[in-house]
Amino acid sequence: MIDSESMAKIEALAEQAAAQNSVQIYDVEFIPHGRILRVSIDRDGGVGIEDCANVSRDLGTALDESPVLEDINYNLEVSSPGLERKLKRPWHFQKAVGKKIQVRLSEALAQFGIQNERLKATKQLSEVALVAADEKSAQLEIEKEVVHIPFESFEKAQVVFELSKGEKKGPGKQPKGKK
Repeated sequence: MIDSESMAKIEALAEQAAAQNSVQIYDVEFIPHGRILRVSIDRDGGVGIEDCANVSRDLGTALDESPVLEDINYNLEVSSPGLERKLKRPWHFQKAVGKKIQVRLSEALAQFGIQNERLKATKQLSEVALVAADEKSAQLEIEKEVVHIPFESFEKAQVVFELSKGEKKGPGKQPKGKK
């Protein structure tokens, strides 16, 4: 297991490797059961395979030269956070404003003042609009009602990928009206 001090050192090395390659770190996590050090990188306009390979090479070298993981066998994975990216930090939510998200909350919506009786006991929502976010909370539009939810109340949140009009909905399928 990696302690918080070691994780902070790993994150600092990842930040340096990302900066050398003109990208930013989106997330760093260590998955103990697979011994995977997963690093997600991003930048406006997205990242490509070459960006991932370059950060992987530079971070791998830095980790090999650092004592932080010397006694741990691990696999390094560097990738984009993807279209359905997890939202963990305030700036993740801020970048996702205007998108649909799905969330699991630690408390029912009644705790956040929702007026809709049918939704007061709800803790899980899919495809709700993220309308605003600051350093402490996110504002979700839930059935035409805006609800402020502090970040510590989110157990899980992620962007929901939506096809834009005119895009194919699967292999060989055309949108209605197009041939």
